[in-house]
Amino acid sequence: MFTETRGLKDPRQVENLQDQAQVMLGQHTRAQYPSQPVRYIAMAIVIFNFVTFLKVIAVLVILIVIFISIINH
Repeated sequence: MFTETRGLKDPRQVENLQDQAQVMLGQHTRAQYPSQPVRYIAMAIVIFNFVTFLKVIAVLVILIVIFISIINH
Protein backbone atom coordinates (compact mmCIF):
# COMPACT_ATOMS: atom_id res chain seq x y z
CA MET A 1 0.00 0.00 0.00
CA PHE A 2 2.59 2.55 1.10
CA THR A 3 6.16 1.92 0.07
CA GLU A 4 7.97 4.46 2.24
CA THR A 5 9.76 2.16 4.69
CA ARG A 6 13.11 3.93 4.75
CA GLY A 7 14.50 4.18 8.30
CA LEU A 8 12.30 1.47 9.81
CA LYS A 9 13.85 -1.28 11.91
CA ASP A 10 11.86 -4.00 10.16
CA PRO A 11 10.51 -2.70 6.83
CA ARG A 12 9.56 -6.19 5.62
CA GLN A 13 7.28 -6.67 8.64
CA VAL A 14 5.66 -3.28 8.05
CA GLU A 15 5.08 -4.13 4.38
CA ASN A 16 3.57 -7.49 5.37
CA LEU A 17 1.21 -5.82 7.84
CA GLN A 18 0.21 -3.26 5.21
CA ASP A 19 -0.51 -6.07 2.74
CA GLN A 20 -2.60 -7.93 5.34
CA ALA A 21 -4.58 -4.78 6.13
CA GLN A 22 -5.21 -4.20 2.43
CA VAL A 23 -6.44 -7.78 1.94
CA MET A 24 -8.67 -7.56 5.02
CA LEU A 25 -10.15 -4.26 3.82
CA GLY A 26 -10.90 -5.83 0.45
CA GLN A 27 -12.52 -8.88 2.05
CA HIS A 28 -14.61 -6.76 4.40
CA THR A 29 -15.71 -4.42 1.62
CA ARG A 30 -16.73 -7.28 -0.69
CA ALA A 31 -18.64 -9.00 2.14
CA GLN A 32 -20.46 -5.87 3.34
CA TYR A 33 -21.09 -4.26 -0.05
CA PRO A 34 -21.36 -7.09 -2.62
CA SER A 35 -23.37 -4.92 -5.01
CA GLN A 36 -20.64 -2.24 -5.08
CA PRO A 37 -17.52 -3.87 -6.54
CA VAL A 38 -15.61 -0.61 -6.98
CA ARG A 39 -16.17 0.53 -3.40
CA TYR A 40 -12.85 -1.05 -2.26
CA ILE A 41 -10.92 0.80 -4.96
CA ALA A 42 -12.56 4.09 -3.98
CA MET A 43 -11.73 3.49 -0.30
CA ALA A 44 -8.12 2.64 -1.12
CA ILE A 45 -7.78 5.86 -3.12
CA VAL A 46 -9.25 7.92 -0.27
CA ILE A 47 -6.87 6.30 2.23
CA PHE A 48 -3.87 6.86 -0.04
CA ASN A 49 -4.80 10.52 -0.58
CA PHE A 50 -5.31 11.03 3.16
CA VAL A 51 -1.87 9.58 3.95
CA THR A 52 -0.31 11.81 1.29
CA PHE A 53 -2.14 14.80 2.80
CA LEU A 54 -0.78 13.93 6.27
CA LYS A 55 2.76 13.78 4.89
CA VAL A 56 2.37 17.24 3.34
CA ILE A 57 1.00 18.64 6.61
CA ALA A 58 3.92 17.12 8.53
CA VAL A 59 6.43 18.78 6.20
CA LEU A 60 4.63 22.12 6.52
CA VAL A 61 4.65 21.90 10.32
CA ILE A 62 8.38 21.16 10.31
CA LEU A 63 9.03 24.11 8.01
CA ILE A 64 6.94 26.41 10.20
CA VAL A 65 8.80 25.31 13.33
CA ILE A 66 12.17 25.90 11.63
CA PHE A 67 11.04 29.27 10.29
CA ILE A 68 9.78 30.41 13.72
CA SER A 69 12.99 29.30 15.41
CA ILE A 70 15.05 31.23 12.86
CA ILE A 71 12.97 34.38 13.33
CA ASN A 72 13.18 34.18 17.12
CA HIS A 73 16.96 34.07 17.13
